[in-house]
Amino acid sequence: MEPWWYGYSIGHWDGDTLVVETAGFRDDVWLDVNGSPLTNAAKMTEKFRRPTYGKLEVEVTIDDPSAYTKPFTVKVSQQICSIPT
Repeated sequence: MEPWWYGYSIGHWDGDTLVVETAGFRDDVWLDVNGSPLTNAAKMTEKFRRPTYGKLEVEVTIDDPSAYTKPFTVKVSQQICSIPT
């Protein structure tokens, strides 16, 4: 597979969680706005879950042995606000 800016993703459901696995990144990609590196050895796993209406939980695990000493995970909880009509 040719390396690509955003890699290549495959998703599947694990119960009520959407799991998206991505690999095949280019070597010159940044992980964030601070310029944290992401290499073509990277694998990213994203887990999306909606525990209740209006809430979203996102868990992202980065495994890039060329750039980092061990995999790491970031978790974010979001409150989705509804717009009054």
